[in-house]
Amino acid sequence: MKRLAKDNLNTGSEYDRIFLERQKKGVDWFDLKRWKELIKYIPKKGVLFDLGCLDSLVIPLAKKKYPELWCTGIDISETAIDSMNDNYGWAGEYIIG
Repeated sequence: MKRLAKDNLNTGSEYDRIFLERQKKGVDWFDLKRWKELIKYIPKKGVLFDLGCLDSLVIPLAKKKYPELWCTGIDISETAIDSMNDNYGWAGEYIIG
């Protein structure tokens, strides 16, 4: 197999950059619609892990709908995790992973 890219773009600093760009634009209506559609498939009780959460509102939307749900968001962007904890820490825990 031939490696196409020499550099690994999947780094915390790259996703910090992506997160900050997305924050300038605000919540996208398509993302919000997709997130609301996703929570239909989440159980009312149990555990929800959002792997690669970045700025996803799945956890706060699910927690509002299902208060007994245990929620954790995981991402490699420290900037995103700090922001999500500041803004949505009430809905669950966000950790760097």
